[in-house]
Amino acid sequence: MRRSVMRLVRSAVITIAALAVSLPAAVAAQGAHADEHRKFDAVAMGASVMLGAKSHLKAAGVTKVDAVVNRQASVGLGLVRERGASLPEHVVIHKLDAVAIGDSVMLGAKSQLKAAGVTKVDAVVSRQAYQGPRLIRDRGASLPEHVVVHLGTNGTYTLKMCRRLVRAAGPARTVYLVTVKVPRAWEDVNNRMLRRCHAKFRSDQVVLVDWNSVASKNPEYLYADGYHLRPQGAKAFAQMVREAILTPRAPYLDRL
Repeated sequence: MRRSVMRLVRSAVITIAALAVSLPAAVAAQGAHADEHRKFDAVAMGASVMLGAKSHLKAAGVTKVDAVVNRQASVGLGLVRERGASLPEHVVIHKLDAVAIGDSVMLGAKSQLKAAGVTKVDAVVSRQAYQGPRLIRDRGASLPEHVVVHLGTNGTYTLKMCRRLVRAAGPARTVYLVTVKVPRAWEDVNNRMLRRCHAKFRSDQVVLVDWNSVASKNPEYLYADGYHLRPQGAKAFAQMVREAILTPRAPYLDRL
């Protein structure tokens, strides 16, 4: 019965990602013949799409469904924090309207970023920063609202490249520029450039996400090469990205 409910939910085009353990995984863990009246220690948070599936989610065993019309993604982190110690073991959330573009560092966190709600992760080994603007332009109108970019690990990243990248995304999207942590001569140069690029645009259009600071304070996040991610580093990277996307921001036009 639960599996048929999950098929119904999927057929309604409800895409939900688990922050810790997903609802489908929880269903599978119960087994095909689990007691259909057994509840999960779970809360589902979302907007009108999830609201339309509320009864199905409840039937599938979700303890609490907190879904309202016109809810914005930016309130998600606050909703989780407000529950504090009462937060259930499992939290089910809508996916973020986000794409993450990067190199082998981001590739090491691909599964963690997907689990954190990032819709698409486009990361490949040895990617150069100059490729960023084209990768964004190629997505055209399908480019999501949030564009996370982690480039600059493999070589020089100029201000001109960065500005082209932001302009390729357009004023209706928010670009998240992730600083680099790499033991190479260009690390400091690229990070200074990213800060300059960030300062050239509205604060709701370009957000600086300081992975360099996080990784420098937590060397255990990285393998011996000093930049690729261990599992705990991948988890921290994904959490940092998610929190950056969910943080509300007001536009500061004086920065133009």
